[in-house]
Amino acid sequence: MSARSTALGDEVLIDVGQQGPYGALLRAGPSGNAAVLVAWERLPNGKFGPIQRDGGVRLGDILVRLNNVELYQRRFEDVMTMLRNPGILNKRLTFVSKEKFMEITSRSAHANLMKSGTGSKNSSSPNNAMNNNGVKQSSPFMSVVRRARINQDGASPFAEYEVSCSLRVSSRKVETERVVRWSVWKRYSEFESLDKAIRADFGWQLEAKAKCFPSKNTFTFSKLSVDFVEKRRSDLDSYWQAMLSVDRIADFSKSHHCSSDLRAFLEVARHVNGASSTEEGEGEGGRDAEDGYPETRRRDENGYGGSRHFTT
Repeated sequence: MSARSTALGDEVLIDVGQQGPYGALLRAGPSGNAAVLVAWERLPNGKFGPIQRDGGVRLGDILVRLNNVELYQRRFEDVMTMLRNPGILNKRLTFVSKEKFMEITSRSAHANLMKSGTGSKNSSSPNNAMNNNGVKQSSPFMSVVRRARINQDGASPFAEYEVSCSLRVSSRKVETERVVRWSVWKRYSEFESLDKAIRADFGWQLEAKAKCFPSKNTFTFSKLSVDFVEKRRSDLDSYWQAMLSVDRIADFSKSHHCSSDLRAFLEVARHVNGASSTEEGEGEGGRDAEDGYPETRRRDENGYGGSRHFTT
């Protein structure tokens, strides 16, 4: 299982079985093409399906590829026919965020206009906001509370949450950039301690976002139940995105601007300085969660960290 996430601008590839259910409800995408993920559903055995269990796909994401077949211009009905086809033994699904879907389709439309000679090189287009490689420039640092699992290594089991990070780092010697990827696993109590520390320096900015830290006091029979853990993950991610929107709080290239508490929480120095690769997804800072945390598979099979099935 990779540590990729559509929330970080990634394409997320998920292998599913020959036949559903897959635990996901799909509807027609923009202009009736492709398929957008609109809801999760439980499998007949009560567990999450392979898509939600992966943790890298979010509601609102769009299915754009089935194996090697591009679905951007495929009608929704055709997409569902392929998904239901038992003759396709191995199905690999590729999801992207709605933003990336629109970026790719807009870039394709602009390229077609230029090819036909009806477009202007100086006209306003999505490409104007892209670099020389045609890639839209996003925030240097992106992060998401990607999935959850139950840690059973100690005397008492507890839930912990994977925080996936992507940091674009510029080289001082040459004008190049590299993307460092890594994940850390944290307990709710660690998030809570971080929130208290951050509010000492950025409290008024957080209050301006009107975002409170997810409450500890909740009515539930079991704080390790699948539903509760997934709800808490979702609440933590909502808080996390609001916190990261505070100006310069995650500007790790300038230590005097960013939050030192956040930097320590994410172990930025260890992962960024330890990543020797210049390519996305490689090196210590870009390892997959499964490689860094060998117990992940066993815990994910209990149903934590995402998942549901295709309702058709």
